[in-house]
Amino acid sequence: MKRFFFVYALWFSACTAAQVSVPSPPAPSPPADEKFAIDATSPLVIGVSQQIQLSVQGTLAEKVSVQWASDHPLIATITSSGKVTGIQSGTAKISASSSGKTAMLTIIVNAHAAPLVIEGNRWRSLGISAIQQLTLGGSRKNEPVTWFSQAPEIASVNEAGQITGLSAGTTAITVYLTDNYWINDTISATVSLDATSGNVVKPAPGLPDGFLTDENEKLAWAYTDGGIDIYSNPNGTWMLTSYNNTTRTTKGWYYDLNGRGVTRSGNTNSPTHNAYSMANGVQYDDRNGLELQLTPYLIKVNNIPYILLMHILTNTSDVPLTGQKFGACSDVMIGSNDTAPVLRNTYGNIEMSGSTNNKNYKLIFVCKSGEPVTPVTTSWYGRCNSGTATPHFWQHIYDDGIGASYAPGNDSAFAFSYQNIDLAPHASKTFVVRLTLIEN
Repeated sequence: MKRFFFVYALWFSACTAAQVSVPSPPAPSPPADEKFAIDATSPLVIGVSQQIQLSVQGTLAEKVSVQWASDHPLIATITSSGKVTGIQSGTAKISASSSGKTAMLTIIVNAHAAPLVIEGNRWRSLGISAIQQLTLGGSRKNEPVTWFSQAPEIASVNEAGQITGLSAGTTAITVYLTDNYWINDTISATVSLDATSGNVVKPAPGLPDGFLTDENEKLAWAYTDGGIDIYSNPNGTWMLTSYNNTTRTTKGWYYDLNGRGVTRSGNTNSPTHNAYSMANGVQYDDRNGLELQLTPYLIKVNNIPYILLMHILTNTSDVPLTGQKFGACSDVMIGSNDTAPVLRNTYGNIEMSGSTNNKNYKLIFVCKSGEPVTPVTTSWYGRCNSGTATPHFWQHIYDDGIGASYAPGNDSAFAFSYQNIDLAPHASKTFVVRLTLIEN
């Protein structure tokens, strides 16, 4: 019995010694760096969008599906792809979530940024090979900017804002902040073989106070209640060419923004609204902040004097505007001849031919083709009638074609419109037509 115990003890000691020499398993590697964060962004402006960038590292970088959200969508919205848009001024928190990870970013939305402004006239005229220097004003005039011409074959612009006339036509010249295209300004530039400055004006001799002409004394204009009156002087005598002879006090070319005042009531010619009236060349739609600025220029095209009507439509609000429209209409005449027939020529422009004082004349309204015209969306000509049986011409501002009731011998009228206009916040677009009266 004693011998057996001794042998067992030796075997147990040997086994215990052998177990001590077995190596330990290797320690696990440290985890890779993990990152899930939204990159910082600059403040937004109302109506402007910006793509949010997400930085992801580690296991999430292999395959990540992100859910975006805004805690104040009335201030800033976010799409499923991470594009954020400013809606109104304030702050909003943007969150990105994926696989249990969440990142947050606070977005600041400002009402609007300080504008970038090209000083001087909104329309420039220059000859071929002529050079004009554009200058910036306002608080941003010393910031880095980029210039470009929409038709560089007509007029080029260099990095210093110097434009050069290259061929006949009209182009838009735009400048924008190099790091923010949304802050920009645009003017129109017309290149003509015999361009005049369009800036030298003086009181028109023989016309009522307020009418202006240039050194040629061939055309004259004046702002009137609601629009603009135009006189022509092709052979030494001033003749009224466009006016509004309705029972309203509005005269000249009558302007309309977004359908205000297009309808009339019975036989009174009274518009449904009275907030659209143009004063000193400016008309404002208080419903959405749309502003129309009308500026006449006296120019020459192919050595023929014209009055150029430049319209600058501006979105003064902090939100984008889409599908906007404006139009104008006028009773037209050649001196005392108020019933001359009207037609549309092969170029899409409108002409009125008639005689007065034993001379033949042609009133030409260039609205569809030709320098420096911005082609209209619609143009109409027909009878200017205010009777109950025939709609008044201002109801045809947005029509295209000829008035059904029109025939030679009736009171003549023109109308035109620009439609489907989109404008970013505080952005402007320019639209140009021209007209003249010549001896035929």
